[in-house]
Amino acid sequence: MLLALLLIAALTATGIGLSVLIVGELRSSSNIDNSIVAYYAAETGIEQALLKVRDGRQHTTLAGTISGEAPNSLTSLSGNLTSVVAGWKTDGSTASENTILTSLPKNKSAEIDLFNPDDGTALGIRSVQFTWSDRCPLIESWLEVSYVYWKLSSSTWSSDDQAVYKNIYPCGTTGRYSCNPALADYFDPSTIYKLRVKALYCDVDNLVISAYPNINATGNKIDISSRVNIKSVGSYANSQIALTASTPWSASIMGIFDYAIFSETDLTKKR
Repeated sequence: MLLALLLIAALTATGIGLSVLIVGELRSSSNIDNSIVAYYAAETGIEQALLKVRDGRQHTTLAGTISGEAPNSLTSLSGNLTSVVAGWKTDGSTASENTILTSLPKNKSAEIDLFNPDDGTALGIRSVQFTWSDRCPLIESWLEVSYVYWKLSSSTWSSDDQAVYKNIYPCGTTGRYSCNPALADYFDPSTIYKLRVKALYCDVDNLVISAYPNINATGNKIDISSRVNIKSVGSYANSQIALTASTPWSASIMGIFDYAIFSETDLTKKR
């Protein structure tokens, strides 16, 4: 009798354990399915936001695109998927950042506008600091910083004798894969700049770009309205997925940093 009771108890415990395990697996599987739907809802929000950015470039300002009149602004953009009860919203989108984060593969570059894109005014930038890391096994990475400039009252780029200014900064590792900060303190606070940062010799990881009002990267960081940072949150059942994307507000000016001149006669560069 005692043996039968022990056997029944063991079987009952085993059954309860298996039931808990099966229910947990079913719940986990359901959460995964819900997360997939939420992911595609968030992706839909990203696509809709990018469409708004494209239209905003043609018809309104950056500030108006981000936080203008609802429901057309990115901070009030929302919607639902038609086939399932899933929604998305992009109320976390911004246009101003005091620190730009990116990574660059070898020989790839990123352009940054150091001016207000809505009225073309200068941001009062005196210095820009770059920090990054790399994982180059044989050669260290270098950072090429190029820029062109113009005054608000002028219609010409830079000066006549040197249209594009370039400076190169080596990694100069301070530790394993960690590079020395590079400081560019040659900016005029009243001047408008378009900056290009390019990775040389190796991939550049964890690139951090910050602008300051004083030399030697001092003072409070200056907000740079160069990119639109989109955050879309998709929701379905009890699952939420957040996706982020960044896109330049102003179109890249092709050829301004890299160009070739062909001539049948000798060319003399003004010095």
